[in-house]
Amino acid sequence: MMADVLITKDRAQRWHSKLVRALRDAGLDCAVRPAEPDDDRPPLPQGLALLLWLDQTLHGAGEHALDRIRLDFDAGPSRACDVTIDLTGGVGSVRTARHLVPLFDGAVGEAALWSALLDGRAPRLDLFDAANNQVTPIGLPATEAPHQLMFAADQVIARLIQGIVRVVRHELDGTRALETPPSMPSLAPRQPISALANILTLKSKRVLARRLRREPQWSVAWRPRAANHPLPDIGSLDLSGWTVLPDDGQRYYADPFIFSHSGRRFIFVEEYPYATGRGLVSVAEIGADGRGHTVPQPVLAAPFHLSYPQVFAHGGQVYMLPEAAASGRLTLYRAERFPDRWVAVCDLLSEPVHDATLLETPDGCWLFATTDAEGGSSWDALNLYHAPGLMGPWRAHDMNPVLIDAGSARPAGAMFRAGGDLWRPVQDCRAGYGAGLGFARIDQLDQRGFGQTVVRTVLPPARSGFCGVHTWSGAANLETVDVFGPRPGGG
Repeated sequence: MMADVLITKDRAQRWHSKLVRALRDAGLDCAVRPAEPDDDRPPLPQGLALLLWLDQTLHGAGEHALDRIRLDFDAGPSRACDVTIDLTGGVGSVRTARHLVPLFDGAVGEAALWSALLDGRAPRLDLFDAANNQVTPIGLPATEAPHQLMFAADQVIARLIQGIVRVVRHELDGTRALETPPSMPSLAPRQPISALANILTLKSKRVLARRLRREPQWSVAWRPRAANHPLPDIGSLDLSGWTVLPDDGQRYYADPFIFSHSGRRFIFVEEYPYATGRGLVSVAEIGADGRGHTVPQPVLAAPFHLSYPQVFAHGGQVYMLPEAAASGRLTLYRAERFPDRWVAVCDLLSEPVHDATLLETPDGCWLFATTDAEGGSSWDALNLYHAPGLMGPWRAHDMNPVLIDAGSARPAGAMFRAGGDLWRPVQDCRAGYGAGLGFARIDQLDQRGFGQTVVRTVLPPARSGFCGVHTWSGAANLETVDVFGPRPGGG
């Protein structure tokens, strides 16, 4: 397949070069073609320029996706090609049967990207085919630090690059039609560039005056759960009716997983001591009454951050699969003495993945995880891996990332079966990390692709004092969540 990438003279950006490399790595024959500048297009407002300068002053300059660079264009006459990818920030004259233009919230141009980021959110990403008047969805990315505008833009652009490559590779050759993630809003109407410039001016002033918000405090809570009530309900997340795992103010607990062993019930958690700034795995035992508990005790630590300790039984042994993305790999541990002595067995993956969640099926084992590859967020891109058995060999799915959606990509706990269906807890990060929790029914899981339907979203009740809910686990007639907001008891 042959493609022309159209870039405005003297306005090439760093991400344009990255996209061209990614397309070529995917096997496309790409030529970079120049376009004349559109002098009628208004520049970005001075207020936004000041805000970006302050952003880089406070957080460091570094290299960013939207930096201007010098780019060499391909010499020689234009040739017949299959698709044009128009990166001029407008819609130029149609050159081929497919003329693809990136959209941010349904609008063309960088101003629409900044408009969304100034609202503290990521824009929806689509590709507009100007030759056929069709829109192909890419996804809804996440921004992990929305107050750092350049970093947020980098994460959005990283997913845009992946999306463009995916569309060109898989949709244009007819191998797969992309579906719109359920959490993506309807396509926004396009706005004139001049109108967006005025909006950006107002938003820039508002953001410049915004005060910093304090970091949330994580807490773990649980409550009894009827055996005949398999699906979780919203309940009362102000923690009335729940038992809270107390902390001493020197640490917090998060990422709870319930596991039953020899008639006893345990909650494994991430423990995060403020003194070290590095997570480890701890465990507390829940009493027979479902309320009493022991003080969490550390059971696994490493020179790098550990979290999300999924514990499961397999082949007569008990295993743990904690997140260790900081180590650059995913390591499986076995209980040498349950619950307090664990030994490393092997590395299942040799890449940094986040909240990897294991699922065993009749056709082998699957891992669900998100990645921050190509500089994107770790919240929004779901990758799948498959192996004939737990010990591998593990192989990445051909369609990775199978989903780009801040509302339902990142895992939020162990999968479970209820009502004859397979269910997947998911993180809803559209309003920020840990803002909400969803439950998605898995509709397709095979070598051809993946599909899910988010059936229920859980948010803290209004006026509860809590800002979000992040992980869910249910087993042994208990259910547990972690929430963030004020420390229970006002500590």
